[in-house]
Amino acid sequence: MKKSMWEFSITILCFMFASLIFTSCRKDGEEKRLTICTEESLLYDVEEVVRYFKDSQETPVDIQISYIPSKQEDRASICKKWRTELMAGKGADLYIMKDYGISRNISVSEEEILLADPNKLLTSGVFLDLSEYIGEDEDFQSCFAPVMEAGAVNGRQYIVPFTFNVTLLRSPDGKGSLTYRDCTDPLTDLLESGKLGALSAADLLFYVKDWIGSSFDYQKGKVMFSPEDVSQVLEYAVDEAQKGIKEGSYEVVSIQNDRYPYASLDLEMERPEYQYLPFPTLDGRVSATVLSYGAIGRTCKNPELAYEFLKIFWSEGFASGEGLTIPDQQYSRHYLIDTVFNIDGLTVRQDQWQNWYKNKPENINASEMVLKNEENMLSIVRQVSTARFVCTIDYLGMDIRDMFWENGILNVDKEAIQQDIQTASNMLYNSTRYIVME
Repeated sequence: MKKSMWEFSITILCFMFASLIFTSCRKDGEEKRLTICTEESLLYDVEEVVRYFKDSQETPVDIQISYIPSKQEDRASICKKWRTELMAGKGADLYIMKDYGISRNISVSEEEILLADPNKLLTSGVFLDLSEYIGEDEDFQSCFAPVMEAGAVNGRQYIVPFTFNVTLLRSPDGKGSLTYRDCTDPLTDLLESGKLGALSAADLLFYVKDWIGSSFDYQKGKVMFSPEDVSQVLEYAVDEAQKGIKEGSYEVVSIQNDRYPYASLDLEMERPEYQYLPFPTLDGRVSATVLSYGAIGRTCKNPELAYEFLKIFWSEGFASGEGLTIPDQQYSRHYLIDTVFNIDGLTVRQDQWQNWYKNKPENINASEMVLKNEENMLSIVRQVSTARFVCTIDYLGMDIRDMFWENGILNVDKEAIQQDIQTASNMLYNSTRYIVME
């Protein structure tokens, strides 16, 4: 009888031990799962990052990807559903996002964008505070601080930018009449000094969202311009355009669309040295716009794993375009070569800017002059003092642009032009004030 009781006790203990192991394994299995929400335009690149991430892990990871379709007519209902889930704490673990409308040069409604204004989500509590992970991440410390701060509030990082854009002025051989100091004065001061003639009136009426810049502050609920400021710029541009279109001393370019890298090496050798300057803004600050970014949902069950995935986007190999490598006994496996160039904009990894530029496919075998121009451009980018995410105000700027441009043609000779100027000025100011104070 004693022997039977002993055997029975041993059996129970073994069963309990096995159950404990099984439960632990099941729990570990649950922790090795991530869900990702992204844009269809990023799907292929995110899948490539997932492939690298899975292959680099010692244990299997189950990663499920959901994406917002690129077709404009298919977006609103999906965005509404997933936005509701995010606000209710039932969203994805990871959000890997990029600008949808601005890079396509189209104006879209808020309903068609999942995160219509990330600037506001910083205080909404929907995303996890990443500060404790960032503090131990050396790669993050090498990122461009003025841009990274766009995703932080009160010293806490909730969204992490991946790439960004800066709008610039470019003039060959330094022949332009403007100086860096001129371009960092408020736009109305530049107008009053008589130096705004260096820009074409057509550009001023086209790049409205760019001269709005970051002249508003969500945290302070402040707008750093008046309706009169907007009206002054538009009236000047319309008046100049009515006199006849004339070329300015500068052309407007950006990191995002600076495609002057050339069709052939012969053409490249003939290209002059460029002078770069900041595009003037209403408040005079050199501003950047975040084009792609990532965040972790506040209810993510495995935030450490999610952050490990997220930081691939600012790792040295990814940011430089050189790719990442997983050593193998027989051969090394290479991943994500050139992937960063599929995502619009300049990498946030500041110490990799020169490598990013040199590794761009169109810059292979670049001449010394191309590299010189690259350094000239980056010298201005380094002066960026503030950054923000694409938001509704950018689309307002595009709507105002469309009041003066019709089907790609500048139209400033219509009878109601003064009424359009007044409408645009009031609309921009009142809407911006409402948005930042909402």
